[in-house]
Amino acid sequence: MSYIVMKYDDLSLKYMMAFTCVADFSLTRGMPVSMGLIGQSLALGDTLYKNKLKEWIKKGIEIWNHGYFHTIDEFSSASYEQQCQSISDTQKLMKTELGQTAVTFGSPHNNSTETTIDALETVAPEIKNYLFAVDGMAAANARQLLVRCDMEVATGKIDFDFFIKNYNQLRNFPYMVIQGHPNFWSKRDFDQNEKIMEFLHDEGNIFVTPCQLPVFTVDDIVHKEAQENVGALLAFAGMHEKIAIYGAGEIGREMYRFLKANHVSPSLFVISDGQEKYEKEICDLPVIFLSEFQKLRRDYGIIVAMMPKFHNEITEMLLKAGVEYFCFNDKERYMALVHYLRISI
Repeated sequence: MSYIVMKYDDLSLKYMMAFTCVADFSLTRGMPVSMGLIGQSLALGDTLYKNKLKEWIKKGIEIWNHGYFHTIDEFSSASYEQQCQSISDTQKLMKTELGQTAVTFGSPHNNSTETTIDALETVAPEIKNYLFAVDGMAAANARQLLVRCDMEVATGKIDFDFFIKNYNQLRNFPYMVIQGHPNFWSKRDFDQNEKIMEFLHDEGNIFVTPCQLPVFTVDDIVHKEAQENVGALLAFAGMHEKIAIYGAGEIGREMYRFLKANHVSPSLFVISDGQEKYEKEICDLPVIFLSEFQKLRRDYGIIVAMMPKFHNEITEMLLKAGVEYFCFNDKERYMALVHYLRISI
């Protein structure tokens, strides 16, 4: 049995009909869900819209802070001041128009950096749950909900078989977050969403909102293979004088925090040449391009911390560069490691 957090992104007046379908199914079946509100929609929305949101909240649907503008750069390349403004403006509107501020945050496009975490802690310390936002430095007094079970094979395209494959990998975990974008869905996707929720219910899982989710620790997972994977990772780190992490995104920061908790201190984040560098530093470590890394001494070991679809390209480059690296060839084994890291944060 797992706790299920349904995470529906991009709630706004424009897409109210789509979200109403989701809400009606949730409330009829008694399966609580959560919805990410675009703050600007409260400034532009009418009374009917706001009253419907208040009704949903009263009935148990959690409305969380999804930023103000819903742009790609809002929580990636935007300045600290701009990110503070986006977060606080949405919180203030929710308090004024809905009667309560959010206790959960999830960024648009799941973009976030350490700047985002600093902004959240500064202007919204009342937010206690971060959805897919990694606090690599453990700077905030909030928990990170990172164990995700994807049902959309692409944004707005639900695939039941794809979901089942991901679900089977997470059966041993105490919770999982499932993300959806109703504003992109066709009728078939709405049907698939309901089919997945019914399946999860029949499996004996329990639906909760982020604020209802119990607190877990890594000790809640008994998984021999996961322990073996972690052992291999830490053994690799122990064999090298210096460690660099390849990937400065979500998984890279998850890896950093896990390594630090296990007495391994990485020195660098490495990204591919040509990749956009949103910040010069992540977790107080420099972010450099692979071509810059190749000029350094060869006493580094690199830990690959990116989604498996990039692994072949990256490992080929590292092999050519003569760099020792850690990365499981088996994609399922690699993702099992990532899931374990996420629950341990």
